[in-house]
Amino acid sequence: MSNKHERLADRFADIFIRLNSNETLNTKALADEYGVCDKTIRRDLARMECYLPLVRDRGVVSLDNSRRFDLTHKEFGELIKLIGIHNLLPNMDIGFLRELIKQKSDSSYHIHHYAYENSQAFDEMMKRLDSAINNRQIIHCRYDNKERTIYPYKLIFKEGFWYLAGVENDQLKSYRLSKIVDLIINKEYFDSNDKIDTLINNDDSIWLGQKEMAVLINVSSKVISYFQQRQILPKQSIIAKQANGDWLIQSTVWHYDELSPIIRCWIPHLTIIEPKEWQDRLEGELKSYLD
Repeated sequence: MSNKHERLADRFADIFIRLNSNETLNTKALADEYGVCDKTIRRDLARMECYLPLVRDRGVVSLDNSRRFDLTHKEFGELIKLIGIHNLLPNMDIGFLRELIKQKSDSSYHIHHYAYENSQAFDEMMKRLDSAINNRQIIHCRYDNKERTIYPYKLIFKEGFWYLAGVENDQLKSYRLSKIVDLIINKEYFDSNDKIDTLINNDDSIWLGQKEMAVLINVSSKVISYFQQRQILPKQSIIAKQANGDWLIQSTVWHYDELSPIIRCWIPHLTIIEPKEWQDRLEGELKSYLD
């Protein structure tokens, strides 16, 4: 494997171990070593900085010794989960990670780059929102070409994108950070609602404030193996095999838009059985597109 296609898990673990060994790293040298641009290294370090006490100065980075701590194996595993790459690795043993780092072109492993949103464009916005959340300050912004007044509760990273969870007009909603413009932090404050915090913490989707719905889907026998190997549909559960060889799968979702893009990718092998109006809506959208 060429250095140009260095893996995220490899690069992250390597940088982390070297920093934890008290090395001072040059960002340009790291970029050259991994065959990536300086911006990619800065992005990696920005993600690490959320969880590690880094000191960055004039192109070099190290751990802040005044706040230095050694992570245990368990803590390192939790850090990997927070970063969101734990499912890329079949084994969280630190020895396995070190071997993964050492092996380059002759490695038995190849992990394609993990897709996620480049959050550097709204780094300053995240800092302002973080302050507003902690201080319980009301915010104003424009979102989807509409002026909004929001009580901000939490920043959420979900499937490669950052969202703001907040209450607007007494309704809990989520907002893509990349779509928020003209942000103003108001000097007005709001009273925190513990029930809202609990709802956000217990919800694993970004469709906040919506009611969950069970959707029944027919999956062709030609593609069922993919669905047996991993979770492709949200909260999917294989129900039964039918006489014609097709399978019934149940998916629990919050909103039509959470499921429809996935169904489109698998046409003609997936069909929504219930609710029927969702299948009718999907077919209508496709006909409109083709016309």
